[in-house]
Amino acid sequence: IIIIVKVLFGLVLSLLVLNGVEPNCYKVLNLKEEQTLYVQNNNYSDYGGENICTWEFYSEIIIKAKCYIDLNGDCNENIFFVNNGKSSYINCGQDVITFEGFNLIIMFESAFNQSRFICEIKTPCQCGKKKVVS
Repeated sequence: IIIIVKVLFGLVLSLLVLNGVEPNCYKVLNLKEEQTLYVQNNNYSDYGGENICTWEFYSEIIIKAKCYIDLNGDCNENIFFVNNGKSSYINCGQDVITFEGFNLIIMFESAFNQSRFICEIKTPCQCGKKKVVS
């Protein structure tokens, strides 16, 4: 099922690019210990037309994320996608999800300005853990 989701995700993104729609936000972030940041769709509720955003997070420490999703339920118009390297999650309705991994990809696509999401992304403190030196 992971392969199917990855293929569908790649197909959707490829079709958008072929149709002249380019992602209007794409970010790659390398996180360090004890960081907290928030990601959300740009300019809610004033974004016009299509909104396509992708965030890639990488860390040597487990990344923990909690996302609040509020889409309109139309999977042809809105999609929220998460991949943590082991599994994928797709939603086009309302939900609160948590997930974790060393590498996370979040993608949001909306055809109009009535959908939103916000995610809290955290890397915990490794306080008291001994670092292994090779």
